[in-house]
Amino acid sequence: TRLAPFDMLRWVCHHYGFGTFVHFVKGPLTSETHSESKKKLESLVNSYERSLIVDAMKDAKGNQSHAARLLGTTKRIIQYKVEKYGIDTRRFKAKKA
Repeated sequence: TRLAPFDMLRWVCHHYGFGTFVHFVKGPLTSETHSESKKKLESLVNSYERSLIVDAMKDAKGNQSHAARLLGTTKRIIQYKVEKYGIDTRRFKAKKA
């Protein structure tokens, strides 16, 4: 079944849960198209999330509690994400003279 372009766009936005997220899909929606799109989205989100955490850790000089406050989340979430993305927090700590 082919969907009209607007219906296809609305389906993708609804399916991913993003009200303003725009993702254009050419051709009919198939499980392969959906799977590839989902993997690409997950990869982009993970990359962006990792870069936000790294930037916050730089600003916080390796202090996870401070980085969590900068990002508006909890220290526990930061700890989980640091482990998930393999971020070495020691590299952000200030060197003692």
